[in-house]
Amino acid sequence: MLTVSSGDVIPQLPTKEVAQAGKNLILMTLLENHDGKTVELILSCSSVSERQRWLEATKPLRVRGSQRDPLRTMGLPASIG
Repeated sequence: MLTVSSGDVIPQLPTKEVAQAGKNLILMTLLENHDGKTVELILSCSSVSERQRWLEATKPLRVRGSQRDPLRTMGLPASIG
């Protein structure tokens, strides 16, 4: 499972490092990897359009014919945006 969040502020990254890394950052959390561990990745995109493509590509799928969100069904937040 995967959660993704984005914005100008990523709490896990010190403000000084955000200024150096630039804008268009995405915090991607892999809720369970092959070892069963949670892993957080910070992606730095070169443009707003690249960031939007990543956000769209990692958006949780909706159940066909329903507005149910699989992450919310599992009790997990779907933090895209």
